[in-house]
Amino acid sequence: MANLSTTNEIKTDSAESKLIPFSIAGIVCFGFALLLGAGSWYLFGTNRRLSPEKNAIAIQTNNQNSAVENSNSVNDSSMPTPNSLSTPIQEIKKAPAGEISTNGGEVTLGGGDTKLPLRRIAVEPFAIGATEVTNAQYAEFVEEAKHKAPIGWNDNKFPTGSAEEPVVGVTWADANAYCQWLSTKLGTTVRLPSEAEWELAARGNTAFKYPWGNEWNDEMSESAETKGKVRPVKNFPKGRSPLGAFDMIGNVWEWTGDLLVDEFGNPVLREKLKQRVIKGGSVKDKRDYLKITVREGRPEDKESALIGFRYVIIRQ
Repeated sequence: MANLSTTNEIKTDSAESKLIPFSIAGIVCFGFALLLGAGSWYLFGTNRRLSPEKNAIAIQTNNQNSAVENSNSVNDSSMPTPNSLSTPIQEIKKAPAGEISTNGGEVTLGGGDTKLPLRRIAVEPFAIGATEVTNAQYAEFVEEAKHKAPIGWNDNKFPTGSAEEPVVGVTWADANAYCQWLSTKLGTTVRLPSEAEWELAARGNTAFKYPWGNEWNDEMSESAETKGKVRPVKNFPKGRSPLGAFDMIGNVWEWTGDLLVDEFGNPVLREKLKQRVIKGGSVKDKRDYLKITVREGRPEDKESALIGFRYVIIRQ
C-alpha cells in the first residue's frame, strides 16, 4: 500500500507541475487582452462619444456641408437667390403720397354719437399715405391704366391749378382700382384703409376729438363756418395727426374699405345698394360734426365732388 501511495503522490505532483505553466500563460493572455481592449476603447471609442453640445455642432456642420454640396450640384439659373426672395428695403419704391408708419394697436369704434355698439379691433402694423391722393398722382394712373377720368376733368386732364388738390369725383371702385394699380408699381400690397386703420392714423394712441386735440381751431382745418373750399394737400400743417398724417379732418371725405353696417352688423342699403364707409368730413360740414369718429356711407358706384381717398401699404 505504501508503494501505491507514493506512486499516486508522484503522479499528482507531476500533474500539478504541468498545470502551472498553463495557468501562468492564461493569466498573461488575459492581462494582455484586457490592456488591448482598454487601449482600443480609449483610442477609438472616445472620439464617438461627444458631449451634447459638440454633437449638435457636428450635426449642424454636416448639414451645412450637405447644403453646400447640394447647391453646387444645382446649376439652374431660375432658382431663387437669397436676394430675390425678399426685396431689400432700400429698393422698395416710395409711394407717391409719401408714407407714415404705425405699429398698429387696438382701436375702439362705435359708441358716442355713432349709434353703434363699442367694438375693439386689433390693427396690424401698416403704413398710410401722408396725404390724400392728388389730381397729379391720379392722372398718372388714368394715363397708364387707361382708366376713365373723374368727373370735372376735361380730355383726361384735371382743372388748371388743381394738381396738388385731392382727387375727387371718383367712385369706391375707382379708388380701389387705383390701389391695385399702385400695388403693381410698388411691388407690395396697397389697398383702401379699414375704418379702424383710418381712425388709428387720425388720432394715434390718443382719445382726441380732432387729430390735434379736443378743441376746434380754424388754423388746423376749414369748415362750413369759415366758408371753406377744397385746398391743396398739406395746406394745414398744424392740423397733422399725432402720427403725422395731413388733412384727416375737413378738406374732403375719404373712402375706406369697410361696408357701412347697422348696430346688428347688417349692411345698410341705399337704393338697394351696399354702401362703403367714408371718413373725415369735408369743408362743407360744420365744425361740431367734423370729428374723428364721424362716419357716413355712400354707394360704391356713386361719386361726389367732396369724396377722395388715401391708401394703406402693407409691406411684405
